[in-house]
Amino acid sequence: MSIHTKTLTQLAAGLRAREFSSLELTRSVTRERELALRAALGCSRRGLFGLTLLESLLIAFLGGLCGLLVAKLLLWLVLAF
Repeated sequence: MSIHTKTLTQLAAGLRAREFSSLELTRSVTRERELALRAALGCSRRGLFGLTLLESLLIAFLGGLCGLLVAKLLLWLVLAF
């Protein structure tokens, strides 16, 4: 793998990470109301943290799984031609 390919790969990964963090921030801001309501109804900070962490991990896992499936499909297509 040439140095240019590595650099482009790292740049693309960095841009994806920045976009993901931006989306997570936007999602957390929009969920602020829901979390405030749960806290007002008696949910502890630990419960809110656990709920948010579990949801984020689930989204990350499903996104990674989808990425692997797309990569496998694209690899299959590239090797077919």
